[in-house]
Amino acid sequence: MALKLPLLSKSIDTTQLVPTEIGADWATRFNTAIHAPSNRSNSLGEILVDDVAPWWTDHLSLTWDIRTFDSINKICDLLDYALAEGRLSDLRLQNATVHPTASDNLVYIQGTYDFETDTTLSIAIVKLVLDERTDTWKAWTVFTKLDDLKGHEENRSRLRVDGYTTGDHVDVLVLGAGQSGLQVGAALRTLGLSCLLIEQHARIGDQWRQHYDCLKLHLPKWYAQFAYHHWPAKTPLLPTRNDVADFLEEYAKTTHLNVMTSTTVQSAKYNLDGHWDVVLNFSDSSKVLRFTHIVLATGINGLRPVMPIVPGLALFRGVAMHSSEYKNGQGWDGKKAIVVGCGNSGHDIARDLYNHGASVSMIQRNPTMVTHQALTNAKLGRLYNESIPVERADDLMESTAPPVATLLASIPPKVLNKEVTSAVNEGLIRAGFRLEPPDRSTFVFERSGGHYLNSGTSKLIVDGKIRVKSGIPVKCFTLNGLIFEDSTNLPADLVVFATGYDLHSMRDTAMALLGAEEGKSLKQAWGMDDEGNVRGTYRDSGHPNLWYFGGDFQGARYCESRVGVAAVYEGMLDVLPVSKLLALQVLASKLCMLNRYQGGK
Repeated sequence: MALKLPLLSKSIDTTQLVPTEIGADWATRFNTAIHAPSNRSNSLGEILVDDVAPWWTDHLSLTWDIRTFDSINKICDLLDYALAEGRLSDLRLQNATVHPTASDNLVYIQGTYDFETDTTLSIAIVKLVLDERTDTWKAWTVFTKLDDLKGHEENRSRLRVDGYTTGDHVDVLVLGAGQSGLQVGAALRTLGLSCLLIEQHARIGDQWRQHYDCLKLHLPKWYAQFAYHHWPAKTPLLPTRNDVADFLEEYAKTTHLNVMTSTTVQSAKYNLDGHWDVVLNFSDSSKVLRFTHIVLATGINGLRPVMPIVPGLALFRGVAMHSSEYKNGQGWDGKKAIVVGCGNSGHDIARDLYNHGASVSMIQRNPTMVTHQALTNAKLGRLYNESIPVERADDLMESTAPPVATLLASIPPKVLNKEVTSAVNEGLIRAGFRLEPPDRSTFVFERSGGHYLNSGTSKLIVDGKIRVKSGIPVKCFTLNGLIFEDSTNLPADLVVFATGYDLHSMRDTAMALLGAEEGKSLKQAWGMDDEGNVRGTYRDSGHPNLWYFGGDFQGARYCESRVGVAAVYEGMLDVLPVSKLLALQVLASKLCMLNRYQGGK
């Protein structure tokens, strides 16, 4: 079936639509279809689009996994399974709204529903489009998500009391107390699970304090909110490095998390009874504790720098460093600087050096995906702002299946500054900068780099204030700079390698804990499977009671599953509700274990 937009041949007068009536009618037809097993496939053809691919994304609700289905037959098999397992019931409409898009001949109605089973509470979000052949509204995308396990619902008041535990047995050990570890720790506590977080640094937030001085978030604070506790009102729209570091400390205190700093894992042994015996090293002692689960929240890349091997480095009379070592441009006024790499860090550092008076050249190794704050913030602001609860915004964002998000991204946005950003792109190309179309799934989780949210450096490139050399590999260092494969020579006093971090570090950490033999079953943490979902993070890692968890702020709060394919147009992220979804999987595992020991199934 063709992967394309379900476009209309005529425009729709949206003022004449009654979305709640359309949404309720679709729910009635859906409920009838799922109760007609002998004719379910035909019935689904009446409620799902059949001229383009229909999409169904499930997060734990029907499959107890993170899955994506892209045809009526696959969706029919999904529903057969879910009904047989008692995981699906009648949908109940909560609300419905009309959504015009950037295309005049694409309009959809988004309906939000809930449903419950004997043991679960779930939601569904459905995008309905008009089938002109039958004049009926059909589902283009369906998103189902587990919200709570009955009898074990989320209770945020648990975060108001100390999370410190006594004894030598804790439900969950979280390795890492950055934005990912803290948020998953809070989610675990809201579900009544005991949790200990350990942080190798002496102070919570030190992993941010060690970054370069000019670092600030490229996306607004409303998008980068934390689960359960939001930024202080005084926080600037784009929080700085120190704003983030200080807030991590405040978050841990406010949510009463049990965090031990200056602490590392010496060893971890998984026992046949389903528990871990872990030796923790403190600053001056060690101790053995028992945990049921371990969550690796050591970052999307574990901050393990990737430093290219360039011949001749020992001969270079200047300074060469990885971007993780760079602090600021002080002292480089009037000097020549080269920044290798054109991701976010590379652009930030190049601009900082320019602002401090250095002559700057950027080396672009591969085409770069450039998005623009003017476009991104306009779109993000519709969902992420002071008025809409962030949890609601996240649910709405996630309801778009990644391939559909990519298709929607292909529609040119209707914003006033489109001409401005187009001019920037054209100027970048004239400057020799190679552009890639927006597809964050590849750049974030396959490459962990190669993208830049333009916050000002692009204009410096367009104006010729920062020079670009693109597509020609570095050959070697000289005494005074770099030589390239085309035999050109760039003089430099400073070379900064903004070449990213190692995506394999999280799995390598797990392998070090388990040992080579037991760790063979581990999946890769990152990269995407055939359905477009992240391979091992936020779901079964391949080893019992061991979980990968990571992402940026929004990712840790609601998290990137198939990852961000530029949702409705460039710069948007598709996200996954993982801090709580991971906590629900841990909780369910604990409940199953208790039932087993008590004679249950």
